[in-house]
Amino acid sequence: MSALFPAAFFNLFNRKLTEQEVSDHFNKVISYLTSGTDLLVPTFLGNSQRRFYGRGIPEGLNIIHQFPLGTGVTYVGSTRKVWSGAGWTGQPTITRDQGKIYLVIGSYDHYLRKIDFETNEEVWRYKFDDVIKGSSSIYLDETATE
Repeated sequence: MSALFPAAFFNLFNRKLTEQEVSDHFNKVISYLTSGTDLLVPTFLGNSQRRFYGRGIPEGLNIIHQFPLGTGVTYVGSTRKVWSGAGWTGQPTITRDQGKIYLVIGSYDHYLRKIDFETNEEVWRYKFDDVIKGSSSIYLDETATE
């Protein structure tokens, strides 16, 4: 349910609510989260119109981890295109599960991956029929065995 966090607040942006109403809604959504799962960095594109891209170029970036996401083929009409990495349209989902931090990210090689943030090891991957563009969502299945 933690991945529903950004979606749960979408309807708040198109209404005029008091601070108390927003606080009440926030607390209701938070109450659905389990103690073992957190969404650490909700994916949200800056403002209610989803069109804020920041305030300029940062002075510098420090690379903490790199993970090769591979290359995939897709078609634009009848034109074959080869792409690598995750592209600019998706953001990784960063989540904590039972005390460990994971990155979930889709890529142009058609895979959705779960990566252990501390070790940079791939936990699992699932192959789709085409490229994955966009941010992932996480659904907690209480009946799952793994």
